[in-house]
Amino acid sequence: MEGKSLEEIKASHKQEVKVPETFEELVQLFVFYSGITMILFGNKSALVKRIKGLIYCIRHDNIVFKTRIAGDKEFATKFIFTIKIRIELWLQACMTYYN
Repeated sequence: MEGKSLEEIKASHKQEVKVPETFEELVQLFVFYSGITMILFGNKSALVKRIKGLIYCIRHDNIVFKTRIAGDKEFATKFIFTIKIRIELWLQACMTYYN
């Protein structure tokens, strides 16, 4: 039995990242993220509640989001990145907060 070559090992560890390109993909990504945060932090977590609120707002203002995505193919990625940074800053502030 022969082992894998270095190239085969590297190729098997590569992960394909698909960025959302449509409104539906954007919403679905946040729904998945909401589920993950619910598992990690609990249903009553402020983060989970705010992400669910964000999903509601995105769905409510769907025309605005669909228009922005149609005009800028990278808009969904930029929006996700902005939300990600804000969540990371908030979590970091929570970790360093002293009573």
